[in-house]
Amino acid sequence: MEFEQKYTEDNPQDNTFQVEEGLLEELASSTMSLEQAQQVAFIMEDNADVVPSGKTSFTFGGVVTLLGYDDVFYQVTYHKPKDGIPTYYQFEDIEVDAYLDHILNETILIQYNHEE
Repeated sequence: MEFEQKYTEDNPQDNTFQVEEGLLEELASSTMSLEQAQQVAFIMEDNADVVPSGKTSFTFGGVVTLLGYDDVFYQVTYHKPKDGIPTYYQFEDIEVDAYLDHILNETILIQYNHEE
């Protein structure tokens, strides 16, 4: 007799970051195209190891720059426990002035070029 699989167990060491459902809904309702939203996911993954950790939440700004699209500025809020992975839980489109504030405060996510 075979049993139907009810769940799979994730290996936490395989995860680089987590995203709460609310962030996905905010991202879906943003002004971004699907390609730009995918780029945000890549940026969050690329920065998961380098963003600060602590007992509080942090908000970092970012920009998506893709050929054929206008630049889109955004910020994400996350929590990352010490020696853990970040859980991104809030996404918001922002204006360039708010992004410049993130640059001044050194709270930006870096967009790496993976096409080289």
